[in-house]
Parts: sequence; structure tokens; C-alpha cells
Amino acid sequence: MNLRLFFLTCLLACQSLVAEEAAERAPMSRVVSSDERLQVFGHDNKSISAVLSQVTELRQELNFVVKDPDAKSGNTVFPLQNDLIITLYGEVGDPVPEKLFAIQPRKVDGTSRFRIDLAVHLAKGLNRQRLRETALEALLMDRCLNNSIRDDQPVQVAPWLITGLLERMNWRNGEADRGLYKALFKNGMMMDIEEMVTLTEPDKLDAAERTTFRVSAGAFLMAMLNQEGGERTFFDYLSVAPSYEGEPFLLFRNTFFTAGLSEEGLAKWWALQLANLTQEFVTETLSPLETETALAEILRGDLEGENGLVRTYRLMAFQDILALPEEDRKMLLGPMSERIKLLSFRAFPSYRPLLAGYERITAQLIEGEEEDVADLLMILEEKRNALHEVGIRTRDYLDWYQITNASRLTGEFKDYQRLKQDLESKNPPHPGPVDRYLNAVQNLYDN
Repeated sequence: MNLRLFFLTCLLACQSLVAEEAAERAPMSRVVSSDERLQVFGHDNKSISAVLSQVTELRQELNFVVKDPDAKSGNTVFPLQNDLIITLYGEVGDPVPEKLFAIQPRKVDGTSRFRIDLAVHLAKGLNRQRLRETALEALLMDRCLNNSIRDDQPVQVAPWLITGLLERMNWRNGEADRGLYKALFKNGMMMDIEEMVTLTEPDKLDAAERTTFRVSAGAFLMAMLNQEGGERTFFDYLSVAPSYEGEPFLLFRNTFFTAGLSEEGLAKWWALQLANLTQEFVTETLSPLETETALAEILRGDLEGENGLVRTYRLMAFQDILALPEEDRKMLLGPMSERIKLLSFRAFPSYRPLLAGYERITAQLIEGEEEDVADLLMILEEKRNALHEVGIRTRDYLDWYQITNASRLTGEFKDYQRLKQDLESKNPPHPGPVDRYLNAVQNLYDN
């Protein structure tokens, strides 16, 4: 009996081994894009179809944000000059290789064309963001592959190009954080252009530095594309940069800027582009708490009196405003009314009826009328308080949800805390008699 069991076990083991070897030898399935330039190979039909769909979507996005001036009219995807071959290997649980994503351009024997091989190992599953980044690198690399490339010539797309284009697509999709751009620009924390262009290993940066790099690359790329002839210049640069063997910043500067531009001139241009990029858009909707903050600022105004002193008037204290001469009321309330109208374009929708009420009140007060103003102000104040409380609860709930549903600890919190502190930090104090006095008072209070 034991002998029969032994032979049966051996037979099953042999069958399992044969099945595994057969699976390894089984031909891969293939899916092809409509223009036949993109091919995806793998053993799982769902996976290769998903990869083809994601990379095709990426080509559509890229074609929208940087349209090739020489492409055929009506083209809906970013054109490829050479074939891009994506091959999916392995499965979840396999030993993890040194690189999960590997990209390699190769010359096609007997032709003047290239093919770009992108190998993706599935030992950790399919990382869609990493696939997006690597596929974008392949799409950009394709632009420089031609007969002049030597077999031993390195071809590499600069990280700032990949990061900048991803950020540009995030802006198009409404996923970019304009507030982050403003904060970094306002505090002078944008990356130096030369440092950004020559950076080769962004993965070695900490979280705060990566954020600065991402924002700087996105800002510069968008600024360049917005220039007259920006797309043409971008493609000229892309056709040379990945295979360029000289000084990368020299090529960058000679392509994007006129000869003889000084360091000071470059810095001024950079500051101007950032200022334009971080402007508020009228169509950008504010959150409830942002709307409340903006409205509170609008409902007060300053007016210079006959004695030269400036006094602040608040709409809630409308009796003080009614006591002013008509000309002063118009001078105070006219700009306030205009700012209320502008805010209504960007306010959180629940606030818009309230803004209409405040606009009606300012119109009445300009004419010197106070009928129902007190009652209407009280009603508006109650509704504002209710909306403000809802806004705080919503923010707190979203914070709680994000924290409790985090799938893993990234270890980057301290880096972001440091970035936050840097953004909020003020100029270093300059100790003087007043500072010493205030410090002494504070020490007495603390003790």
C-alpha cells in the first residue's frame, strides 16, 4: 500500500512539473493598437488588454497636451515613429527581480527602424502609476530614435520631462494642486532651473524635495508650452535631448532661450512665468471653508477720514456705514459689491444665494436705505454659521477617512511636516529692545 502511494505521489509530481514546463513554453497572447505601433504580450488576456487600454489612454492625453505640429490632422493619439513592445512576465508571488520595469531601445535588423522593448514583471502585481511613468518615457524616447544613433549610444529621457508632462496632464484633469504651486513660489522654494534639468535620480530625494521637483518641472514645462511656438520648440528639443552626449543644460538653454540671456534674465523670466501660472482662475470653485474666509474678508472695507486716519467698516455694523456721506458710502460699498459679484463665480454653490443677499444689502446701503437690512443680515449670518460648521465637519470627516483607510505607512510624514514648517516659517527674528521686552513678559507669563 505504501509503495503504491509512493508511486502515485511521484506520478502527480511529474505531471505537475510537466504542466509547469508546458505553461512556461506556452505561447504568449498578443493585443495590438489600432495604429499597430503598440503591442502588448502576456499570458493573461485581461492583463494585456488592461495595459493596452491604459497606454492608449496615456497616448491620447499626451497628444492633447503636446500636439505634434507635424502630425496628421485628426490624429487622436500621440504618434509613434517606431514600435513599442510591452511584455508582461511572471505573476504575483514570484521572486522579485532587481527591476520590475525595464526599457530598452533596439535596432531592427535589416531596417532603419527601431523597436522599444518594455518588460514588466508582475511579481508585485501591476503598478499602474509606474507603468504610466515608464510608458511615457518610452513614448518620449521614440522621438529621438533614428539612423544617427549608434548601437552603444546611451538613450535616456530626463526625469524632469517625464515628471513635467505628468504634472501637465494632472492640470488638464483637474488633479493638480494650484495651492502648492503658490505656496512654493511665494516662499521662494522652487527648484533652480539648472538643478532641475540636470537631476538624474529623483527617487533619491526625500518627499519634500520630490514635491519641489515635481512642481518645478510641471511649472517650467507648462510655461514653455504656453510660449509662442512652444510645442515646436519642445519637439525640436525632444528629438535630440534623450541621445545627447554633451552638457544637458547647455542644450536645454540653447533650445529654449535666446543666445546671450544672462542668469539674471533667466531668473526674471522664471519668476514671471510662475506668477502667471499661479494666478486664480475665475472658473476655479472654492471649498466651503475657502469661500467663508474670502467672504469674511470682503465684508469689511477701509476708508480714510478727513483727519487722514484709516477706519475699518464692517457690513454687520451697517448703522456706521449709513452715517457716512453718500459719496463715502459709494466709495466704501462700490468695491465691496464688485468683489461679492466676482466671488459668486468661484464660491461654493451653497454660498451663492447668500452672496446675492449681501449684494442686495450693499445696493440698499449705497442708496441710504435700511429697510429689512438688520433682519436680512441676521438671517444671512445664521446660514453662514451653519455652512461653516458643515464645512468643518466635512473636512474633519475626510481627514479621518483618509487616515483610517490608508493601506500602508509610507514613512514620509516627517518629510511633509518639514515642508509644511518651511512654508510657514517666517524671516529670522532680529533681536532688539522690543523683542527682549516681549520675551521677558512671555517668560513671566509662562512661569
